[in-house]
Amino acid sequence: MSTAISVIGLGNMGTTLARLFLTAGYETVVWNRTAAKAAPLIERGAVAASDVTAAVRDTALSVFCIAHYGQVTELLDEVPPDTIAGKTLVNLTWGTADEARSMQKWVAERGGFYLDGAILDYPSAMGTRQGRVIYSGDRTAFSRHEHALSALARARYQGADPGLSNILACAGALFHAVAVGGFVEAAAYAGHYGVGATQLRDLVVEHGFGLYETAFTAYSQHIDAGSYDTDQASSRVFHEAGHIIHDDVRKIGQPGNLIAAFCDMVEPVMASGDGDLAVSAIYPHLQKPFSPTLPS
Repeated sequence: MSTAISVIGLGNMGTTLARLFLTAGYETVVWNRTAAKAAPLIERGAVAASDVTAAVRDTALSVFCIAHYGQVTELLDEVPPDTIAGKTLVNLTWGTADEARSMQKWVAERGGFYLDGAILDYPSAMGTRQGRVIYSGDRTAFSRHEHALSALARARYQGADPGLSNILACAGALFHAVAVGGFVEAAAYAGHYGVGATQLRDLVVEHGFGLYETAFTAYSQHIDAGSYDTDQASSRVFHEAGHIIHDDVRKIGQPGNLIAAFCDMVEPVMASGDGDLAVSAIYPHLQKPFSPTLPS
């Protein structure tokens, strides 16, 4: 079974990953603390491992998809070090860059190969052209198993630093959370005036995405160059529009938490006399050390 793949952790995503390996024709070993969750996969041809040690020992590639790094560490502590030697461990658990780097060091000390990964979509998108998983860590391990990992989603290697996947995933999740919250806040505002969420969605999809791509391209160039000059909409324009929207949101009795936060983000740029710069000039202010004001 040296070419087999094990999936450790059978939540919604882990189950989806195991199913995709099976569909792609890979011999798939599965393990979950609650053994009953493996039953549907066993019916499809998966092999149940008696424990995590067996799952790692009997497969060349072990994919962990669990809630947090602490749980992965607890499971791997049960595995004899010589079992890990020569094996590739892929960790698709959400966490921080430091956790990923510590995990790679731990695996390398036992002679194994480590890839840290981040799933950038929902289970329903796995196995489709939309789904994407990013990986960082051991380049040789990625090359060796890229074909198998591509059965899950588009696989993209980010770099040798194992922390890169978590940095990018957390940054992406931060943006996604604010974007989702912004859409719901915008829908609540439009809904007050009798405009349906579907009509707002159509506007965002048909026009907004192109607008965002243009803006993000310009702003990323500003940030990387450290120069925020613009001949397009300035911070002053965003500041004035933001306050008009915020005032109307509050007037109709809604909290407007995100538009208020955006207005607050632009304030330091205006206070610095930089209203003619692009709104990306927020960036250096966000980079300054933050000292939260604690209640007295």
